[in-house]
Order: sequence, then C-alpha cells, then structure tokens
Amino acid sequence: MDELKKIKIIDSKNYSKIVENFSCKAMELDNYLKKKAYIDMLDAKSVTYLLFKDDELFGFYTLNISQVEEDEPNDDGEIESLNYLELKYLGIDVKYQNKGIGSTVMKEIIIPETKEYFDFLNLVRGLFIIPLNDKARNFYSKFGFETLKFATYNGEEIEYLWIDFLPKK
Repeated sequence: MDELKKIKIIDSKNYSKIVENFSCKAMELDNYLKKKAYIDMLDAKSVTYLLFKDDELFGFYTLNISQVEEDEPNDDGEIESLNYLELKYLGIDVKYQNKGIGSTVMKEIIIPETKEYFDFLNLVRGLFIIPLNDKARNFYSKFGFETLKFATYNGEEIEYLWIDFLPKK
C-alpha cells in the first residue's frame, strides 16, 4: 500500500475536522469514530488508529485489551479469564471499500501488530472480534478467525471470533 500512515487519534491535530467526512456506511462505526473514540483513548479504555493513504483518511481501527472467560474449567476446576486483544472496530471509508484495502490492513497491520504484543509481552493469548453481521463474520474468517465461544448479552446471542497466538502442539 503506497504512502500508508497510521496515527493514534490522541496524536492527531484537528481530530474532529479530519474525521468529519469519514463514512464507512455503518452507523455504529461512524458514530464511534466521530463521537467516542477520542474520549475512550483519553480514558485509557482503548487505542484508535487513523489510517491515511497519501494524506487522505481511508480508515480506522480500535483495539482494547479484554478478558474472556473460558467455557470449561481448567485442570484445577477453575474457570480462567484469559487476556485477549479485541479488534473493537475496523472501518474503511466507502470510497475505499471493495478494493482489498480492508484485507490489506488486516494482513499487513492489525494481525502482525497484535501478534507482536503476544511475542514480546506474552500478555495476550490472541485477537478476538465480535462481528456486527454475517458479512463481517465472513470477512474475518478469511484471516483465520474461528468461533471462540457464544455468550448471551442483553438477551442477544453474541459470537466471539478469534485467532489463537499460542503455538499448536
């Protein structure tokens, strides 16, 4: 990808001006970027990166560390909570969609970056996401995401998809 720049929202000058015309046509993602991402970074809840190509904003993604409870007890009979990096949001502006850019961002930025957290810090077990819909689920499955678990939240069943960074035995 030519001239790709990644900037943390917190390091971005004129943040609201930069994101005002961004639209990935998913209201939840657009609203998060424009109204909540900066505040979440100030509150240390997550980190959002703005993605630029030739100085034009084409996308963003948000990561946070989360704990996910295992479904089955360990050998000691305890339910463990494991640390995962959550890909909370990934949005690509509508002008750049269906051109392979989201796939490139996943393969060349997000997955390698989160794998580095595992390799160097050994604090996270893997990367997970809660897909917004079937289209998103199909997109993430192309990169090796598999079902981690299902959970019920506010009466709605939620599927967690993940990539496990532990070496296979």
